[in-house]
Order: sequence, then structure tokens, then C-alpha cells
Amino acid sequence: MGNEYLLSVITPSYNRAELLSECYRSLCGQTDFNFEWIIVDDGSTDDTEAVAKNFVSDKFHITYLKKSNGGKHTALNASHEYIHGRYVLILDSDDTLTPDAVESVRAGWKKWDARSDVGILVYLRGKNVEDPLCVSSDWD
Repeated sequence: MGNEYLLSVITPSYNRAELLSECYRSLCGQTDFNFEWIIVDDGSTDDTEAVAKNFVSDKFHITYLKKSNGGKHTALNASHEYIHGRYVLILDSDDTLTPDAVESVRAGWKKWDARSDVGILVYLRGKNVEDPLCVSSDWD
């Protein structure tokens, strides 16, 4: 399997070249870089491929995949053989992460990982970093 990461961030994308850079910048701004980014181009006809292939990072691994258009669910399915993370986060191409997102996932799983009855953590989404819907993942 090679490298193993805390998190595999999967971004399915279809004709979202103009939005992927914001996604990328939010990943570059993380406080924890124990993740890989898997971009799955679902048959885009815009510049998605050129934009994605220009993304480089010495802090996290980036994989770009291109497949025939089939919808978001097929793009997510295509990523499975490339996942090296213990956990998966789906980051849509029109979304961004707060700088502490990966760190928050690590803290969340540290609290819940030992429980066999917990298999998913859900984080609420906000409008932007300054206006999140949820400012704490400290659930009991």
C-alpha cells in the first residue's frame, strides 16, 4: 500500500477548474499535513486537468485521476484503489476547509476511534471560516 496517511481527502470534480484552486489553497493552509489529496476528474471538458496537474506540494501528496463522466458517485468509487488514509474526507470541488480541519478530524477520531459502534464523524458546514455553523466538535 505504500504511504499511509491519517486522512485521504477526495475531491470529485466535473467542469470546476475555476473552483479547484480555492480548494487547493485551503489544503495548503492546513495546520496538520498528515493527508493525501485525491482529485477525481469526472470527464471534465474545461481546464480541470491542466489546473489540477499544476498543483504541487511538498507537504502533502496529490493524486490526479481522470475518468469518463458518470456522476459524483462513480468518481468517488474510482478513488477507492488510491486511498491510503485511515479515514476519508470528501471535499467537493466548490468547498474549502478551515485551517484546522485535518487537526479537528484527528482530535475527533482520537476521542471516538476505540468505540466499535462509531464508524463516521460528521462535521457541520459553514458559510466561510469567519461564519461556521459549528465551532466545536466536542460531543459527548
